[in-house]
Amino acid sequence: MKKTGFPHLVTKQLGMGLVEILVGLVIGLIGVLVIFQTMAVWGERTATTVSGSDSRTSGAVGMHYLEQDLAQGGLGFGRINSPGRQFEPGCDVTVPSGITPEGGNFRLAAVDINDGASGAPDAVTVLYAGSSDANVNFSDVALFKPVSGKYYSSQGRALLKSEWVVLGRQGGICELRKVESGDTAKAGKNTLNQIEFSPAPTVTSGNLLYLGGQPQRATWSILNGALLRTESRFTTTISPISDGVVNMQAQYILANGDWQESVPTTDEWSQVRAIKVALLVRSKQFEKTNVTTVAPVWHSWDNANQIEVVVPFVMADPGDGTEWERYRYEVFERTVPLRNLIWGAQP
Repeated sequence: MKKTGFPHLVTKQLGMGLVEILVGLVIGLIGVLVIFQTMAVWGERTATTVSGSDSRTSGAVGMHYLEQDLAQGGLGFGRINSPGRQFEPGCDVTVPSGITPEGGNFRLAAVDINDGASGAPDAVTVLYAGSSDANVNFSDVALFKPVSGKYYSSQGRALLKSEWVVLGRQGGICELRKVESGDTAKAGKNTLNQIEFSPAPTVTSGNLLYLGGQPQRATWSILNGALLRTESRFTTTISPISDGVVNMQAQYILANGDWQESVPTTDEWSQVRAIKVALLVRSKQFEKTNVTTVAPVWHSWDNANQIEVVVPFVMADPGDGTEWERYRYEVFERTVPLRNLIWGAQP
């Protein structure tokens, strides 16, 4: 019988051998390795991007609230250096024991910079009047004198119980007091305003600086990588504002164009017109390599040559022992005019 079909097309089926299996495993392992490396790089880039975004947000928020506070500085005593006034700008205000939650004297200045040693973070203290009454006028300084006993007559707005005032007399002697009682007609005397202090103040006549019922004296500082606002003297409140802020540098800007970090003299206090402040914000992401090779800089002014200069921040390693070069940084700078002092300086 004759055979049919196509025997020449028949092939031998041998199946998959060990060599093919090993080749497949190698290809699969290479693929898995590439995928995991890609995911690792993607994760690092994502963490860096998110951390950078958080730093920018933190710095912007911190600078916004600091700028808002600085802009209020000097509200209520912008005209204390006017002719005939007895307050000296920058005078030390005596705080009698028990008057405020936190004792201790303070400087009568719209903004008081405590310069950090050797490039350490500065602290900035802002002082301004405040009241729940939106119609209160803080633009002038009143006169006061003894009337009878503990009662004093004051020009200007009638003072109320629990409001704050600074009393001043010739020679730059200033004293913080809280009104114990106020009345527009006390003990049968028809005067504009009569107020009572208990015990009687040391300053018994001169000028009266009205700070209102809700004055603010807030110190902005850096602690453990955070920007803090500490309200003192009138209340005691510590508020964390922004994380990641590791340095703050501030300078006074005077009417003659000079910039300085040192405490102004008596004559210079009346020339302060603005504050320059710079914040250095560090990201939370620790990088595997040095990503910041030189210290970040902020901008200052060369008074002698009248040109802008860049000043490097003095860098410090984080508290966990890592190196500062392994982090990324953002710098935020603002020049804030002290409008209350500028307006108060006008004739």
